[in-house]
Amino acid sequence: MNDAVVTMEKVGGRTLRVATWRLDEPSDHLPILFFNGIGANIEAVAPLADEMSDRGFIMFDMPGTGESPDPVIPYNPFTMSWTAAELLGRHAIGEVDVMGVSWGGAMAQHFALQHPKRTRRLALAATTAGMLMVPGNPASFTKMANPRRYIDPEFMNEHFATLYGGVDADGAKHQKDSHIGRLKPPPRAAISTSCCACSAGPAFPRCHSCRRKR
Repeated sequence: MNDAVVTMEKVGGRTLRVATWRLDEPSDHLPILFFNGIGANIEAVAPLADEMSDRGFIMFDMPGTGESPDPVIPYNPFTMSWTAAELLGRHAIGEVDVMGVSWGGAMAQHFALQHPKRTRRLALAATTAGMLMVPGNPASFTKMANPRRYIDPEFMNEHFATLYGGVDADGAKHQKDSHIGRLKPPPRAAISTSCCACSAGPAFPRCHSCRRKR
């Protein structure tokens, strides 16, 4: 996590592990607010943040994920979008480009819908647009539903291509330096909470209304 500033911050009654990159440096681009995939910690995306050296970058571990404490009160897309907006305000960030991957893509869409004045662009990766979507590879569904993909390096290595569309060239030899080595297994309760959170927010098809001319 080169050049990342990692802090524990209390935002909206929740304690979150927050990571920021280059927020104090001048840039011609807006910062990125990033929402991670289900059960994934900050370290999983740190290489991307390091590579985007022309702009600021901010993200946080969801409650119960990474090093953020387990949630005392369950959360949903509305409450976590509000929390993310509060976090931006704390860091004196107004408008952002919002990005999300997988489960985080659903969160990113909800943030853009809930906070359109804070959202300039929305970038989505390997995610869903809601009920109206093209189904993914059926072979990946059973692997995604298996919690071993978060806690078992051998399982992840075996099914890496199916789950992520590529092959970890170094295999098990360099797991500590690879995607597998950066993941911190979340409690199963945290995964269940995250799944329930997005099932409570079916507003994603309306995200086209968030488009703004520039």
